[in-house]
Amino acid sequence: MSNSETEERDDKLKDVILCYQAMGVSLSDSPEQIEFTYNCLTKEYKKNLFSPDLDLREEAKKSLAVTTELYETIKGSVTYNSIAREYEKQVGNKTDVKKLRKPDVKVVVPEVKTVTCPSCYSLISKELKICPKCKAHIYGRIEKFIRQYLTKRNVIILIILLTVTLVFSAVIIFPDMIPALLKLLPSGTL
Repeated sequence: MSNSETEERDDKLKDVILCYQAMGVSLSDSPEQIEFTYNCLTKEYKKNLFSPDLDLREEAKKSLAVTTELYETIKGSVTYNSIAREYEKQVGNKTDVKKLRKPDVKVVVPEVKTVTCPSCYSLISKELKICPKCKAHIYGRIEKFIRQYLTKRNVIILIILLTVTLVFSAVIIFPDMIPALLKLLPSGTL
């Protein structure tokens, strides 16, 4: 063999070893264990494909593609095929599912709380302030209260009512002050 063929073979072996490490399996694991690990990982990523969080969906799509590529690289490798042949000779075609272990790679799925968009009725993440589909603003309880009840008109009415209430309560509490207050008013206003 020439140097370039040896280097190419070594590079392929390094790629396969990295694929094994990335999937969380070792070179000595059985084909059933590798397949079991692959199925566990893809199951987790497929759950996230239906998440209401768009970022989580995109991440799951990318992770699923990478995991599938890793699995295909491992299955196509000489190392995997030789281990598979040896394993088949030793065990036959029987699979003992109880001996298979879950992968060491943990997929962390953040808890996403969702709300319904009032405009398009699609599920969106609670943290979002604008719906990604219809671009409508999503308001919290306090913001809804402020927008509904604290309008300019309502604030002006509230100020007038408070002023009138203060004047009447002052008149009731201090009736002696009425003549003094009337003198302060300009002539001809009453």
